[in-house]
Amino acid sequence: MKEYNTRQKELILCFLREHNHDSYTASQLSTLLPDVGKSTLYRILSHLEAEGALSCSLKGRSRIYSFRKGECVGHMHLLCKNCGHFIHLSKEATRKISSIIENDTGFSISEIECEMRGVCRECHK
Repeated sequence: MKEYNTRQKELILCFLREHNHDSYTASQLSTLLPDVGKSTLYRILSHLEAEGALSCSLKGRSRIYSFRKGECVGHMHLLCKNCGHFIHLSKEATRKISSIIENDTGFSISEIECEMRGVCRECHK
């Protein structure tokens, strides 16, 4: 499939890379990136998600997108339901949580692609 709007795709990727600890809805990205048309934005977000460059989850009825770092495999993530802050849990913390699950349930974990939702430290203040 031929790639279109590579400048716009790069604008989206650059923005999300620079803000890799935050999550955004397509509507928020549309406001923050006025040079990218809405239909183009939705199409590119869909392609980037399929390629694994973006993580997508639900916040209410909205899809929220975060940049996936190269090392974003094999550990859990925390997502603040209030502000959208996206936290990459360390591999050590993920290993400890996985160990607890295995010890409590006997379930042997082979892959981890987990996102836990709650409220971040800043939103608790």
